Amino acid sequence: MMKQGIYTIDSLENGTAKLLWRDDESVEELIEADALGYPAKAGDLVEAILKNGEWTFRFQENRTESIRSQARKLREELLKRNKS
Repeated sequence: MMKQGIYTIDSLENGTAKLLWRDDESVEELIEADALGYPAKAGDLVEAILKNGEWTFRFQENRTESIRSQARKLREELLKRNKS
């Protein structure tokens, strides 16, 4: 059963989005990609909200960009270390 909270979009294939719950990424949920309500990409963070028996998903743009920025910085650091 899906839980409310923040999920990472792990993959998008054949109209299905695979979501991983951020608190425990062993928890996977499959939903129709159209239910996300925006042109989602793998790696995006979304908040799942249950209201009046309906699931809605809110793109967490700032959090997603922050994590992507951190990942870029880590990659750059690792590349610098490997060149030394």
